[in-house]
Amino acid sequence: MCPELLEIAIKDRISKGKKLKAIIAVHLYGMPYKVEAIHSIAKKYEIPIIEDSAEALGSSYKERKCGTFGDLSIVSFNGNKIITASGGGALITKHKALKEKAIFLSTHAKVNL
Repeated sequence: MCPELLEIAIKDRISKGKKLKAIIAVHLYGMPYKVEAIHSIAKKYEIPIIEDSAEALGSSYKERKCGTFGDLSIVSFNGNKIITASGGGALITKHKALKEKAIFLSTHAKVNL
């Protein structure tokens, strides 16, 4: 993702009265996305980052593992990924409220009475 074009797109949305709900930043083929630049833009516009780490399991950026930068990070265990289990994946977050919402949604939004 090009940080300059991302910021242009964000400004365009804002000029139309809309705000981005999230930035999905993708580590591709084990190569980290432009972490510092993307996070700087996200912070400036208060946009959360969803980090797609499906192809970067084990990769690092400045001695920090990919999958630990976003507000939410995902890892895939599909057959074509680094670790396979025929399907499924993992969700990584430091935010308890996001974790609880993800669990709620992943269990078909069932309410325990």
